[in-house]
This record gives sequence, C-alpha cells and structure tokens, in this order.
Amino acid sequence: MRSLTLLLLAGCADYGFYQPKDDDPIILPHLVVEPEVLRFEPQRPGASETLTVTLSNQGDAGLRLYGVERLGSLAFTPMAPEFPQDLAPGASLQVPVRFEAVNLEHDGTLLIESDDPEHPSLEVPVLGEGLIPRLLVAPASGDFGPTGVGCEGHRSYSLTSVGNTAVTVDALVNTGLGFSLTGPSFPLVLQPDDARTFTVRFEPTVAGSHSGRVWVSSDDPADDDSVFLTGQGVVPGEVRESFLQGPVTGNADIFLYVDRSGSMGDDIDNLLANIMAFSDTLSALDSDWQLMVATRDSGCHNGAFINAETEDLYEAFYAALDGNAGMLTESGLSIARNALDLTALGECNEGFLRPGAHTSVILVSDEPEQSRSPWSSLVGQMEEAAPGLSISAVAGPVPDGCATAAPGTGYYQATLATGGTFLSICEEDWGTRLEQLASASTGRQSFFPLTQAPDPESISVYLDGTELLEGWRYVPSLQAVRLDDPPEVGQTVEVRYLWEGECG
Repeated sequence: MRSLTLLLLAGCADYGFYQPKDDDPIILPHLVVEPEVLRFEPQRPGASETLTVTLSNQGDAGLRLYGVERLGSLAFTPMAPEFPQDLAPGASLQVPVRFEAVNLEHDGTLLIESDDPEHPSLEVPVLGEGLIPRLLVAPASGDFGPTGVGCEGHRSYSLTSVGNTAVTVDALVNTGLGFSLTGPSFPLVLQPDDARTFTVRFEPTVAGSHSGRVWVSSDDPADDDSVFLTGQGVVPGEVRESFLQGPVTGNADIFLYVDRSGSMGDDIDNLLANIMAFSDTLSALDSDWQLMVATRDSGCHNGAFINAETEDLYEAFYAALDGNAGMLTESGLSIARNALDLTALGECNEGFLRPGAHTSVILVSDEPEQSRSPWSSLVGQMEEAAPGLSISAVAGPVPDGCATAAPGTGYYQATLATGGTFLSICEEDWGTRLEQLASASTGRQSFFPLTQAPDPESISVYLDGTELLEGWRYVPSLQAVRLDDPPEVGQTVEVRYLWEGECG
C-alpha cells in the first residue's frame, strides 16, 4: 500500500498538476465606494437634491454587486439599477441618491453587498438636513383656578423658534368666555432661538367652570400648536382649592447662581440672613441634598459642595457667595449652563449630578437675563446635561419690575418652560421664599398658593378628606398655605376659605 501511494504522488508531479507557490499573486475583486459619506445640502420642504455614489471595482477579478439597500430615514431614495450587476476590473457603476427633507435632521445608511471577500457588506452614512421652521409654545396648558367674578388672573406664554430657519407666526386666536390675550403684532418673524411672549387674561363674568383655547397659526409644517385654558369663576363665599402631591425624589442636586453686580448688595445680605431657613427646610424634608454655588464665568463652583453634613452651614454659604464676578455676572443662564457642562470625571464640578437625583437650578438677580444666546437655547442645553431639571428664579416681577429691580425677563420664561418657581426679589420676606424654593427643589411641595385673597380666619385645610387642626399656617406674603410636613406622593390637599369679593 505504501509503494502505491508514493507512485501516485510521483505520478501527479510527472503529469504536470500545478502546485501553488507562496509568491504567486492572488486575483480578487476589490470594491471601492466614493464618497465615503454622502452629505446633502440643507433643503426646504418640497425641494430635493440628487447626489451620486460611485461603486468601483479596483481589484484584478470580476466583482458581482448584489444590491444597494437604504436603511434609516425614508427621506433618502437610491435609484439603483436591477441587481445583480457585474463589474469587470477597472469598471464602475454610478448610483444616484435623492434627498427630500421632511424633518430637521435625517440620518440614513446605504448598505452595499457584493462578493468582495474582504468587505462583502459596506455601509455608507447618508446625512441630510431640512430647512424647516419649528415653533414651540410653552407651556401647553394653563389652569387659572378659582378666580373671582369681576377679578382678573393672567399667565404668560412663550413663542420660541426651535427650527433651523425663521418661523413666521401669522396670528393668535383665542376662544372661550372670559379669556382674552395680548401680545406682539403679527405677522411675527422669529429667527432660530428667538422668542416672544404673550399674555392670557381670565376675567370671568359668571360663576362656574370655564374653558378655552389659544390657537397659534404659523408656517411650522406641523402647525398644531395651541394652549388649553381652564378656570373657574367664583362669587363671594366659600372657595375650595385642591392640590395633588405628584411623584418626587428624595435626592436633590441644587445649583445656586447669584448676580454679583453692585446693585445686589442688599439682596445678598438678605439671602445670607435667611439661608438657614433654606437648609432647615431641606433637612426637615429628609432629603439627601447637595448644593453648589457659582458666580464666575466658567461655572466652576465656589468653595466646597454644601450638604447636611457640612459642619458650619452659614460659614460655608458665606464663603461660597463671596465669589468673584466676571463678564457674565448678569447672564445667569450662561453660568448655569457652563456649570452643568462641567460635571464629568476630572472636571471642576465632578460629582454634582448624581444618578436618580432631581436637579434644581436657582437664579437670583435684580436684572434681566443678559446672555448672548437666547434663553430657550441655554435651557435646552441645560436639559441635555440634566434631563428633567427645574429652573426657579428670584428676580424682578414681570412685566413691570419694581423700584429696586428691573423685570426678570429671560429668567421668568425659563421658569415657565421647566415648571419652576418664580418669586419677586422685591419682597422683604426672604425666609419664607427660601423655604418655598427648598421645598420645590426636592419636588415635594409644602407650599400651596391660593388664587384669591382669603379671610385668614376662615381657612381650613384637609388632607385626603381629613381636616388638619394643626401642622399648617397661612403665609400672607405668598398668599399660600404651608404644611409643616409635606404630603406623601398621591395625597390630596384641599384648602377651603371664604372670599369676600376683593380681588387678590
């Protein structure tokens, strides 16, 4: 048997069967795609652009193309021939791709399959952008609550251009008995990130429930913006207002910005004199809280993080508020944005944003917000860093301000957009206001504002239907009831009182 095998092997060599050598060239196809990324120019709705992808065989053997498939956005359409297609060495095939924008941003992929042994599947990113006007109306609803017949309640709403081209607002139209609005003249052209406000007034002429709506007409292709309005007309007598305690988190990451301009001296003194009311309220809420203060342009915090374990809270607050002012000292949203952007590992505010904690931003200033970027753009960037954050402000009343403070425009709109609390810097009762801000920072509400000025002697408070004979007090400066122990999630607070017909 061994001799036969040797004979056969020898015979193969004798008859000239080919034996490959290590240095023989390997003949293979090689697919090259140009460009590597297909980028379209921004397009308006209804317009289109067509670019070409070139598929070339730069190998030494024939290449078979099995197909070109679109993945992702339907805004891209490859106009490919029937497959399979065979390309000889040096040959190429051009595939047109059409882009028609329907949204602001489009991402897609061309999947190219062939018998190239190294890259049988190649992906080509396809990117496009729509020049599309977009309008954000915030907030999307407003409940005026009980409002006395013959009295007036008012709420402000913002119109913000959030697209990448100008949006034109043609008109605002309101419906519903008792509701009226004032605002800018139309047509109103808003460039990207520009914003304007309008005000809705509720003046009921009869008792009972009222509902209405503000319709917003614009060239936003969606064009479905509206604000739902509700309110209740009441006559002198008993008023009942209910409040539901929503979902909360016990952890709070609190950022505090204080305007360090010269006119803020008395306000900073008031803040320091009452800062312990802020920390005491947080401690009473059994909150795992931490606070950092920033006044410098960079957003890096002053002093150390402050929390319930800080030994001398007053001295820590004093040291933190004693920071330097920079060019942005009257641009609180810019400083807050910078602060939240610097919380990653190794950055100056590392450890501030904790998983599962509620982020609360508190801004204190006697001037309007003066950042170069629009407030809406800065708020959007902050929400990217800390989703679900709330922004509160202590600033001049909008729209008129007061003798010691200009209207806090910009700050006011930021609080509306994020569900925060806006308080007047002109009031003297800083202690109560800081307690309210502390309560709001954790999401656990202990202050319940009333829509009408009550007879204080007539107030009664109920928790889930049971009257509270103690554990609460009325705060005239806030026209609010404060509970010593915040309700649990899902509990309802009802406040009953007599209204004598005087508008609050």
